[in-house]
Amino acid sequence: MTAKDTDGVICGVTTVGDAGTGEGDYFIHVYGDDPNTPEDEGAEDGDTITFFINKDFSCEPTGTFSSGSSIELDLHAPDYSLPVTLSAFSAMMMKDKVVVQWQTQTEQGNLGWDVYRSETKDGKYTKVNATRIAGAGTSAEPHTYQFVDEHIEPGNVYFYYLENIDFQGRRQRTHIIKVEMLITWGQIKCSALYPNFPNPFNPDTWIPFKLASDSPVVIDIYNIKGKLVRRLDLGHKEAGYYLDKLSAAHWDGRSQTGERVASGIYFYKIKAGQFTATCRMILLK
Repeated sequence: MTAKDTDGVICGVTTVGDAGTGEGDYFIHVYGDDPNTPEDEGAEDGDTITFFINKDFSCEPTGTFSSGSSIELDLHAPDYSLPVTLSAFSAMMMKDKVVVQWQTQTEQGNLGWDVYRSETKDGKYTKVNATRIAGAGTSAEPHTYQFVDEHIEPGNVYFYYLENIDFQGRRQRTHIIKVEMLITWGQIKCSALYPNFPNPFNPDTWIPFKLASDSPVVIDIYNIKGKLVRRLDLGHKEAGYYLDKLSAAHWDGRSQTGERVASGIYFYKIKAGQFTATCRMILLK
């Protein structure tokens, strides 16, 4: 459990075991000199304290702190189950905008998402999506989401977090991510094909690349005899970086007819406009 004050600064931390065993209470020290939070001297009278489970997700209730008082949380309550299991969250510069992408493994009563942005990690965050991004409701299947932030300034650094809301009005906040460097289209000097990851792999792998200009992208995969086993037609792509699992090309280890291919050495070749390049990868079962 983590407690944060009105400014979003951590003012208390504790580790909670199995709260269902009835073995006793757990305490978070939010006032004074807590050795677990050396960066903060504690909450002040009148601060609103927000509590987080596993750092990423907030839980109710919040409370207003005053010295000598306490705020009680009942961790037995079913309301503290997490409605969303987040498996990926990233942001990257694409031309003159930032593309925020995330993926969930499961969702429970998820109404939708809001995207928040700040120019400093500890600064004020502002919601940047005009309308809520619809969630998947209740689903045990993975879902991928994307938001394009077009209101950015070249040369700035941005920080983002997501907040989802369920059908009961409860909200959860993710961790903060940073767009390390904003690169404009003109600064990408040349296209490139990068090593796949993981490598060796079984059964899936991702093929990262970057584009210096907008172009259709096709990646062909050949076996060691030079026979084409799979074509990945990625369609028309904008100039930018395609480096993580949410943006890179994905190969599931299957042939063009949907069959699993054998272990061995394979080659992948990218064609994007006038740019071509080839790399080697290993499928190891």
